[in-house]
Amino acid sequence: MEELAGERLILREPGSGTRAIFEAGLHSRNYTLNHFHGVVTISDFSTIKSLTADGLGVSFLYAPVVRKELKAGTLARFDLADLPMCGAFYFVCLKDNLFAENWLSWLS
Repeated sequence: MEELAGERLILREPGSGTRAIFEAGLHSRNYTLNHFHGVVTISDFSTIKSLTADGLGVSFLYAPVVRKELKAGTLARFDLADLPMCGAFYFVCLKDNLFAENWLSWLS
């Protein structure tokens, strides 16, 4: 965490799932966003990925959001020691939706 504290964070807006998960992880280790060099709030995943790829900060994003960039090598993944993070992801659709079966196979 000490090494990361010198970085600028590029995060989603307050109330977003990724930010809530990240902040909960920080709080579990007695950290807050105030421990970081700076925090930039962006509401668009594409913009966050672009700014991060340009070296303007680090971010915390869902793995499926950055799958293509990780494979291409434009972004790199790192894990925070002793700070496991996870969160629930809910997918909803109308009852008896024609595409529900396809979506269920995509989620598994």
